[in-house]
Amino acid sequence: MHKKVILFFLILFTFNLFADEDVFVFYSQPSSIASKFVTGISQDSHGRLWFGTKEGLGFYDGIKYKNYEYIPFSKDSIQSSQIQSLYRDPIKAKNGSDVFWLGTFDGVERFNVDTETFTHFDMTNSIVFGFLRDSHGRLWVGSLDGLYILNEDDGSVIEFSQTAEFYIGNNGIADIYEDSEGRIYACTHGGLWEYDEPNKRFKPSRLFGNDSSLMESLVHNILEEDGIYWVSVWNTGLFRIDPKNGKRELFSFSNNKISCLSNKFSDDVLLIGTWGGGLISFDKNTYSYTEYTSKQRSYNLSNDFIFSIHVDSYGSLWVGTNGGGVNIYDTKRMWSKLILLHENKVTGRENSVFDLSKDKKGNLWISLLNNGITYYDVNTGKKKHYRYSESKIISNSVFKFYIDKNEDIWVGTDIGLCKYDKKKDAFVGVNLYNDNIIEDGERIIYSITSDDKGLLWIGTYDGGLIKFSPSSGILKRYKNDPKNPNSLCSNLIFSLLIDSSKKLWAGTNKGLAEYRPSSDDFIIYRYDVNNRDGISSDRITSLFQDVSGKLWIGTSDGGINIFDAEKKMILNYTSTDGLPANFITGITDMDNNSICVTAIKGMTIFNRNSEIIYSYTFYNHERRFTTVPVTIGNECFVGTQEGVLGVDINYLLSFKKQEVPVKIRTIGINGNQTPAFKIDLQKASKYKYSENNISFEFSSMDLSPLSRPSYVFMLEGFDKNWINANMKNYVQYTNLKSGKYTFKVKDISNPYPEPTSFTFIIEKPFWLSMPMIAAYILICSGLAFLACRLRQLFQYKVVNKKLQEEQKDLISANEQLTVLSTVDELTGVGNRRQLDTVGKDFWRKGLDNKQQISLIMIDIDLFKQYNDLYGHPAGDNVLRSVAQTLQKNLRAKYDFLGRYGGEEFLILLYNSSAAETMKIAEKLRIEVKNLKIEHSAAKDKVLTISLGAYASIPANELSYETMLSFADAALYKAKESGRDICKMYTE
Repeated sequence: MHKKVILFFLILFTFNLFADEDVFVFYSQPSSIASKFVTGISQDSHGRLWFGTKEGLGFYDGIKYKNYEYIPFSKDSIQSSQIQSLYRDPIKAKNGSDVFWLGTFDGVERFNVDTETFTHFDMTNSIVFGFLRDSHGRLWVGSLDGLYILNEDDGSVIEFSQTAEFYIGNNGIADIYEDSEGRIYACTHGGLWEYDEPNKRFKPSRLFGNDSSLMESLVHNILEEDGIYWVSVWNTGLFRIDPKNGKRELFSFSNNKISCLSNKFSDDVLLIGTWGGGLISFDKNTYSYTEYTSKQRSYNLSNDFIFSIHVDSYGSLWVGTNGGGVNIYDTKRMWSKLILLHENKVTGRENSVFDLSKDKKGNLWISLLNNGITYYDVNTGKKKHYRYSESKIISNSVFKFYIDKNEDIWVGTDIGLCKYDKKKDAFVGVNLYNDNIIEDGERIIYSITSDDKGLLWIGTYDGGLIKFSPSSGILKRYKNDPKNPNSLCSNLIFSLLIDSSKKLWAGTNKGLAEYRPSSDDFIIYRYDVNNRDGISSDRITSLFQDVSGKLWIGTSDGGINIFDAEKKMILNYTSTDGLPANFITGITDMDNNSICVTAIKGMTIFNRNSEIIYSYTFYNHERRFTTVPVTIGNECFVGTQEGVLGVDINYLLSFKKQEVPVKIRTIGINGNQTPAFKIDLQKASKYKYSENNISFEFSSMDLSPLSRPSYVFMLEGFDKNWINANMKNYVQYTNLKSGKYTFKVKDISNPYPEPTSFTFIIEKPFWLSMPMIAAYILICSGLAFLACRLRQLFQYKVVNKKLQEEQKDLISANEQLTVLSTVDELTGVGNRRQLDTVGKDFWRKGLDNKQQISLIMIDIDLFKQYNDLYGHPAGDNVLRSVAQTLQKNLRAKYDFLGRYGGEEFLILLYNSSAAETMKIAEKLRIEVKNLKIEHSAAKDKVLTISLGAYASIPANELSYETMLSFADAALYKAKESGRDICKMYTE
């Protein structure tokens, strides 16, 4: 299926139905534009808007605003931030760049857009008001102290003034202009002057004839169209002058201080900016005009003092003011009007519309939130109200209108059903229904329809579906039965429809129900996350059948579903496909080829033939659509939270938005941003392998603040599909591999968007370059040669393999013998042999490093008696327990424990003082005693140990054996002292 999305943004504005409609609706500048004093506006060839302001020169590209201002002591900056005039030179610079000329309070500046450089021309100390590049290529500069022709190559000037060789009658220049025949005009503070080319001087213009009063006035602007001249005279007005017949007409306004003119907006309209009187739209054919000021009731100008007028390349009007910033009128998005019912005053949103319907006369019936019904005559604008307080209706809470084939109007309220009585001109209660309600849920009526037998089918808020006969009353109630899968799926019914094949459909909050008359039950359609061919949501808000028989199903959160009964296929559209929102409020025919779908945030037109979606979205989402759209003649009406919106159908269907491309604004390589216009996007750019983090900033060329582009992008070579970015205008790719890529971006809010693209190549790393590949081949050849030689060695390996295995067995056996020879088998600590080896190593290390070593000799007290009393197996357990306790309480890194023999143990300590050694010994004594091993022969009836210690720095005269004997002597003293004690050897 071929789908394209076109987004337009509808702008609502308040108006009185009996007054003329506003022509211009102004919105303030984008918040990123900082200055409020905008003296000049222009646009460069890259689509960016430039603003001359009292704070410098700035541009806006749809993403950001950048300002260039005066920087003290900088030769490269502009020499004055106070810009009075801005002029884009039709002749580009040598580098192909756009050039802007700036008139400041300190002379003239030339700005090269691409290089972002200023060139200052110190030709006048006065304020510069205007520039002109004439058909001969000369640059004219007008200031308050004269007129100049500037030679930009050397900075020299030809001066025109009252006292100069080249004469002009007044030095105060307001504007310079060249007409279609090449005549140069100077608007001055003393009349209009015309350049006499042969004599190199100015003379009074022929356009004013012999009117001396005009030649003494301030002439501010001049324009020429097809031989007709428009000339503004300060405090006098606007002249229309036809030199062919000498006719001169004056048009005066509320404020005649005209500051600027523009004929770029429309062929028929001349825009007039005034100083204090706002903007004037002047019709050149009828001479009628409309004045727009800051005092308008809505969407007014922000300031009445107009500096500049500019129409951008896509038709939007930009108005620069003195203190109010920029005001924008977007011609592309002014297509609707809002009927606000101001006389209805209730709490909250008094104009919020709940339902909308039309009668056979083509007039509207409108239900307002808690405010009854309003009847609106579309042709006359007259309104009639039906309210409970006036006994015109049974309740002010009206949820549903239904007009049957007999033109009877049925209304569902919060307390039951009522019907319009023409004689009483009121909505009266239907007793056959209201008096037979059996539960409160049946009172609130959300939907009504009728079949070919004239029976009403009534959907309620929580009372299920009711079949009702206007003559007999309630015939049957259909409710949800959890035990019956073919019962009504929910008792809350939002919408009802009887299609062309007489099938009844009910949209509920728990799925779609199709009524089967033959079995008097329902086929239920529910949302299934695993079934993409099913409905997209269970909450069905609206139902509609088009002329082709397709069923359109609106949901509250799943967009729109189009059910083709013949093909048994459902198409689903959501906001990602271009809908303004996924909450659908209504569906109707726009014409034979178009379907209108309203969502809470706007309106979408479906073209059945090509399935192109046109979306018209609210600029202000506060004013949400609330009802089904209703077409009357060439207008479409839809209810909103602020009233009823009226739309011209022909305008909508014929509207073809001008193609607006997307520009890549900046390209970032590893965080370094470069303006895209400085890169040739037509050629593939090459980047190093390390330059693989690439970002893009892009924006629509439509810079209107009302623009809501919908961007999609793709990096060919990386992304498999288009990625929907909505309004996000930035993307970054990191760690890209070497290869060729093409970045594409487009705005799918355009009818037929063509993507903007940029191709680049990330080169392979050096180690994958051709020279390196050649080197790899040489290396591989060498390795192959070596492999042949190594193959010969393989024979020796095979022969020696058995010998190596035998050697491994011998080594393993030796290792086992080594372990057995150094570890005490019973306790798991070192044996006497290992103690001697480690002890002597400690001694030598202490001797070399002049560090103390300590020896602690330990004996288990009365161990022989313990064996006699408890047996040798118990004695072995004691040896193991004591050894483990001693081991875990040593310092892990340098201390060593071994079994010295029998019940004796020896501990070796490196770099341990005598005091520290005694602390360790005492701790060991306590820990062993705390084992509380029973020993009936001991004095405390528990097993204890005695410890003797010696600490000293080894010396040649103090051998390891001597130190060992001293520790043993200390142990002997401990045992003589009664056991269960530590003793340090002393001389």
